[in-house]
Amino acid sequence: MQNLKIPLTIKESLRTNFVIWLFLLIGQSVFFLVCLVLTLKFKKNVNAYLQNVLLGIGIFLPMILIFISLKIFNQRMLQVDKSTTLLEKLSEFRTASIIRWALIEVCLFFNLAFVLADGNKYHLLLALSFLVFFVSTFPSKGRISTALELSQTEIDLLNYK
Repeated sequence: MQNLKIPLTIKESLRTNFVIWLFLLIGQSVFFLVCLVLTLKFKKNVNAYLQNVLLGIGIFLPMILIFISLKIFNQRMLQVDKSTTLLEKLSEFRTASIIRWALIEVCLFFNLAFVLADGNKYHLLLALSFLVFFVSTFPSKGRISTALELSQTEIDLLNYK
């Protein structure tokens, strides 16, 4: 049996980006709410030193990962060949976005795991901030056209109903 590759249309490619982003957001939100309920319901008595160490890790490791995710995303966007088709550019955008989203998700999950480990509510605040940051990466047409530096013709194709 042949492996048939069905080409996506521009609209399907945009929808795919949105669906991936949406389901990642739903998963992160559900886990955040579960951790919030567990933290409010059960109190943990943990060594203050351990709480401080986990808080330090929960702040600095995610900041490094956020920096790396932004750097990777920007580098991948700069490497996109301007002569390729719009669908190929959208595919590159999706790949770079998935890498960025994965690294943001790691930041959020680290802090939620630390919440479960030590019950420190500061980790919830950090996790919430990473969730908000994730929401800010919504793959809108404007962000896509800016990131890919699309020509006016490509922007018109992107906005075509």
